Amino acid sequence: PKFDQQPVDACSMLLACQEAYLATGDKAYRDLAQLAYQWYLGKNINKLPLYNKETGGCYDALTPEGVNLNQGAEALLSWLYSGQMMKEWQGSETAAVSTGG
Repeated sequence: PKFDQQPVDACSMLLACQEAYLATGDKAYRDLAQLAYQWYLGKNINKLPLYNKETGGCYDALTPEGVNLNQGAEALLSWLYSGQMMKEWQGSETAAVSTGG
């Protein structure tokens, strides 16, 4: 659906891509996970970031009018968890390259 889009949706997509990658080893799922993460940073239907650099928070949703400016716990946890998953994924990729894995 085009609207409303919520941070938990992007986080769920990241989780699904991670599981698909672990099950198949297909690197396309890593690319899709990166795309889901970029959704928070403005690569979305409205081309607006949901991550708020000033507060470190995350807005609640994209709507047809733009961004819902509330910054609730669910949005923040989705953003933080997504960021942690990407950091761990990038770390494991670096480790695999340095060890020849």
